[in-house]
Amino acid sequence: MNDRVIDMTDKAIDLNDRVIDMTDKAIDLNDRAVDLTDREINMAAAESGKTGIKICGLSRPCDIEYVNEAMPDYAGFILHFPRSRRNIDPLKARELIRELRPGIKAVGVFVDQPLDTICDTARTAGLHIIQLHGSEDNDFIREVREKTGLPVWKAFRVRTAKDIRTAAECAADMILLDNGYGTGEAFDWSIVTSGQAVLRRDFILAGGLTPETILDAVRAMQPLAVDLSSGVETDKLKDRDKIIAAVKAVRCCDH
Repeated sequence: MNDRVIDMTDKAIDLNDRVIDMTDKAIDLNDRAVDLTDREINMAAAESGKTGIKICGLSRPCDIEYVNEAMPDYAGFILHFPRSRRNIDPLKARELIRELRPGIKAVGVFVDQPLDTICDTARTAGLHIIQLHGSEDNDFIREVREKTGLPVWKAFRVRTAKDIRTAAECAADMILLDNGYGTGEAFDWSIVTSGQAVLRRDFILAGGLTPETILDAVRAMQPLAVDLSSGVETDKLKDRDKIIAAVKAVRCCDH
């Protein structure tokens, strides 16, 4: 009789251990579900047609880790432009782009490069979008789009109302309004907001933006998307916390 009691006690302990193990698994599963839900929310926000965000000038594996965590809409890579400290070669870009999570589109940024260079680089790196940041004209833009089969963005340095009017007539799929080549400074938004120049097309806003200024920028300028580089850096390197804060700020703009 005593042996049977001991045996039943052992079985009860074993059953209790199984219950505890199942509880631990349930907690782990719940944690995974919460994590998945957060990611799905970010993905849905990115594809909802609301204000988008591009993090530009990525050059290190850890930069990719940061954007994969934050889930911006676009990741930008500077190519064939040695003047930029963020410049990388096509093979390095390919390595980084392959690590991007689905839903983040890779944008290759070029400054006055030959057509063949752009086409070859787009294929090698696996780009989704071409961004031209030099003096490229409408005929060249059309050639790039035809040869690569990819959407083409064109950046404009804004100084006067004439620059806005020129941008408005651009043949690119999307225009980007900026202050210059990575100056980290904003152009005079009043050129647009005061009515000096009327811009009847969607655009991406760049230049001098930070996580703290995104909300004001979106309210004032109503861009389709914002583009940040130096504004999410610390000591000239991409900063995880700033990237996450910038994406969160954009996702809050439409609420």
